[in-house]
Amino acid sequence: MNNDVKFQESFNNKIIRNEILRNINSIQDLFRLMLTSTNNKQLITRSLDILDFTLDFSHPESKLLISILKYINRFHKLTLYHPTDESLNLIESVDILEIHRSKIQHSNTINHLSNIIRNRLIIDKMLSKGIICNTKPLMKFNNSPQWSCVTSDDGFNIETHNITSLTNRIALIDSLEYKASKRIDKFIRTKIFSNLKEINLRGQNKLKLDDEMLKHLAEGSECGVEILKLTRWRENITDEGLIHFKDIVKVLWLRDITHYGITGKSISEFSQLEELKIRICHSIETEDIEILCRGGKLKSLSLDRFEECQSYDSLSFSNLQYFRVLTHAFNKIQYLPAGKRFITHLYIKNFEIEEKYFSDFSNLQVFDINPNCRCWSTSKFITNIFSNRNPNIGPLEHLTIFDSNIDDETLQYLIGTRSIKIFINHNITSKGISFLDGIERIELRTCSKIDDNAMKYLWNAKEVSIINCPLITSEGYKQLQHVKHLTISNYKFPHNSFQYLSNIETLEVIKFEKYYGLDYREVYPKIAPKFQDDSQAVSQEIIQQYLSKIKIIKISEDPDFLTDNSIRYLISQGVRIDKHKTKEYIFYK
Repeated sequence: MNNDVKFQESFNNKIIRNEILRNINSIQDLFRLMLTSTNNKQLITRSLDILDFTLDFSHPESKLLISILKYINRFHKLTLYHPTDESLNLIESVDILEIHRSKIQHSNTINHLSNIIRNRLIIDKMLSKGIICNTKPLMKFNNSPQWSCVTSDDGFNIETHNITSLTNRIALIDSLEYKASKRIDKFIRTKIFSNLKEINLRGQNKLKLDDEMLKHLAEGSECGVEILKLTRWRENITDEGLIHFKDIVKVLWLRDITHYGITGKSISEFSQLEELKIRICHSIETEDIEILCRGGKLKSLSLDRFEECQSYDSLSFSNLQYFRVLTHAFNKIQYLPAGKRFITHLYIKNFEIEEKYFSDFSNLQVFDINPNCRCWSTSKFITNIFSNRNPNIGPLEHLTIFDSNIDDETLQYLIGTRSIKIFINHNITSKGISFLDGIERIELRTCSKIDDNAMKYLWNAKEVSIINCPLITSEGYKQLQHVKHLTISNYKFPHNSFQYLSNIETLEVIKFEKYYGLDYREVYPKIAPKFQDDSQAVSQEIIQQYLSKIKIIKISEDPDFLTDNSIRYLISQGVRIDKHKTKEYIFYK
């Protein structure tokens, strides 16, 4: 019995067939399988409702997708980038539809979507100016689908009792031609959201949020709002508005609330609060946060006011399971270190301290530092972290080592650590990495002595980042065949290594030039020699031969990583190419 016959027998089995179909990443590959026989076409057509795909219509080659959608037009979840009216009208049914940067031109398309979406619609960055305003109603749903998210515009004429989450997509609203503030206000103020559980609203000129609106939302929810997230509201919101959520909200996030009407007095009365996150809210008094902590129910606290955190006493934080602090340049050390003992997650954005200061962080689980901080550290940095460590807290979850002379022997303290970033180190070798055996996430950047032998200890790593580590060759990458998320720099990256990386689903490429200056500690960094990048773009042949499972390639920092032919081929295979640049250092999550 030949292989084709064996495959067909297996494919005729519904359970096996569905498992095979779920593992097909490209809609083009699925279409080619449909063309193998009339029987396979019928079998696949019956199973379309279980499939998830992502399609990108931003390039000319995407015209091929239009032809395929005429045959494959039912989905469980479909994510579309830059879809057109033609592509959307070909879809017959979908449970979850996610649209990014749509260019819808006709109201008939919107009406079509209202008939085919069975569960949920997510819209991000709608570029179709005026279409929401001109369509009356924008969407009238059949079969009362259960919605969990809706943009706050009255064009969505739906039954609001099904809405569990209310948010405003800033990119969507900003793209409209008309001034929509009155429409948005009317939508929120006049509708009753009886099943509302989450509010996530970000300040913008076209949306006015005040105490009256907060009261309306709190009192209108019969099940009780459990999550309240407010960002960048500079006026109109005071303690009088927040107080309406004091007996129902379990998660409260306040960011960039500079209005002095919110002092924190209302927060201290939140009797059900389990998670509190406050950032850039200078009018909130720390005493009120301390009162809340003593209440007993708060399990998670996230602040950016390190100066005050140091003065908190043990009674305030004894019940906390998660205490996250982000430090800034304005933070100063001038209090006794009592509060430090309860900090579990410490993120340093721009802050310099002495190494001995870390000896009091007995419950620390995560330590991450922005590389721009250029904080010099030695082996004492790690030994101090473990000197008074709570024996019941377990190993570290994450540690960032930056610009240091930390050596192999010091890493033995990190046995069991789940994630680590090592930036600019010329001492650590494969011996040190052996203490990290079984680590889940690792980032190595400018580590001159880490070689191929170290890669065998990354057998359990799902995410690996290797940038400017000259001793790691294709033999090292050969030991990373299990990795699904890889970050590299095209600078001196051996392209023949791709033959061992066939399981990669997400590939990120960072142009090494961006970090080159970090290798120099001179007073005048301009004297550093100019970076010369002689790397070659990855050819279409390499992509075709080795990266068949790739789903996402992020090339925002190195647009020359791929040849034009490679880009065209990847798009034709349904691969998402992300070119959005990261604005700032991303802390460990």
